[in-house]
Amino acid sequence: MDLLPPNDDMTANPTGASTGSSTEPMESRQVMSKASLRRAQRLQEEKLGLRPKRPKKPHTAYLYFLLEQSPRIRAEHPELGMSQVAKLVGNTWKNVGDRTPWIEKAEQDRLRYEREMETYKASQPAQKRQARNPYWFFCRDRKEEIKRRCPNYNFGQINKELGRLWKALSEEEKVGFRALSDADKRVARAHNLRVEHEEAERKKKMIELLKVGTRRRKRGRKPKDKDDDKKDSKSKGKDDEIDLDDLRKPDMNLPQGVEWLRLLQSQKRKKPKYKRAKTAYHFYTIEKRKEVTEMYPDLKFGQINRKLGEMWKKVKGEERQRFESMAEETKAQAKARMEAQDGADSQMI
Repeated sequence: MDLLPPNDDMTANPTGASTGSSTEPMESRQVMSKASLRRAQRLQEEKLGLRPKRPKKPHTAYLYFLLEQSPRIRAEHPELGMSQVAKLVGNTWKNVGDRTPWIEKAEQDRLRYEREMETYKASQPAQKRQARNPYWFFCRDRKEEIKRRCPNYNFGQINKELGRLWKALSEEEKVGFRALSDADKRVARAHNLRVEHEEAERKKKMIELLKVGTRRRKRGRKPKDKDDDKKDSKSKGKDDEIDLDDLRKPDMNLPQGVEWLRLLQSQKRKKPKYKRAKTAYHFYTIEKRKEVTEMYPDLKFGQINRKLGEMWKKVKGEERQRFESMAEETKAQAKARMEAQDGADSQMI
């Protein structure tokens, strides 16, 4: 994850670019976009249970067919690999005449997804909004009149006509629209203050939950030898609590208001106990890399990767579904391994 530059640097140089012959590390000049920061905060809030998780996307009819047929094929042909099983399922799917059972399952799953998405969107916290200007209220009042008077006008022509009429108004005629805009500014200011208060409360809860997780990991850490035991006993009081002022260090390169991200970065990341699930694109590159290498022997490794990426963008239909089904299957297996490992860890604790 890229890091944000400090507030002072952003004020002096909004672009975040290096000025002069700076010797600071490259990480301090990298910038995380506001959208990435919001997404990181949303995912962390979902992980800690502070907001509901986004519903899972619906399965296609072919994916239901794959989940139903692949266990049978693996039992009949245990020597086949995952890609070979997926090819057999794809060939079988092409010859299926009546696909109604799996289409009905996919339709039910799609309806489930739509219902859950409505609940999910309704439960999302409010967002800040900008106050509407006088011209917005003018357009709201006059747009329907222009549509009735000039039914052949398109969107751009209607906007040009609205702009011409607005410029033709006198200052006295604009007073009413300015009054509406001032009232909306007061409403928007009160709304944004309420949103800021709710965001601050969520961040506060997030920091407390992250603190608890850090303290639990530190208490569960076992010393390797007697010397380590002595060190732990001397620094016992320091490790129990985390001071947020210590996390506001210049080398963190994060602005104020994202203490939860500082706290998350301060925690030591352990090596993954299980392999990550492969993506559909990963399976595609495994299958096509040798073919592309033979076809273009002069290309370097990075150029071959770009070529594979261009080819992957053109893959559509059942061929793409085959790789996506392989990725879905490995994702399910990885999730099962993760749950088994987490269960074993919880029993040890």
